[in-house]
Amino acid sequence: MLGKNEKKSIKNIPYTNSGRCIDNNCRINTEKENKIKRVIPDKEVKEGEIITVKIDVSVKDSKTGYSLEEYIPEGGEVMDDGGGATSNPNRLAWITIENSKNTQYKYTLRALKDKDSYNPSGIYMFEGSLNSQEF
Repeated sequence: MLGKNEKKSIKNIPYTNSGRCIDNNCRINTEKENKIKRVIPDKEVKEGEIITVKIDVSVKDSKTGYSLEEYIPEGGEVMDDGGGATSNPNRLAWITIENSKNTQYKYTLRALKDKDSYNPSGIYMFEGSLNSQEF
């Protein structure tokens, strides 16, 4: 993973890990307008407790599609997939091709030992982006 201001490039087009273009070679930059944020309960969680994880998607242009994948840590147990079921029990996914709108996805899982042991990871990509982003 890159540091906050480190550069890398795809097809000789530099960008930072925030997805913002850093020179005049940028073609499309939708990350400035569209956002995805994960919300985990900020409370003490006991082992076995059911918690709800929310993923907020903010879309500025309804013509923009996106894909979103959430990875459940080993040992996590999804109780309600929120419509993001896949053939892999440790992966949830949502895709919108058109008519995108601000959306909140929710899924529930049985907590591991405590909330600090649950460290979900995910990637997303908006239409027109040059690369996927972690969140």
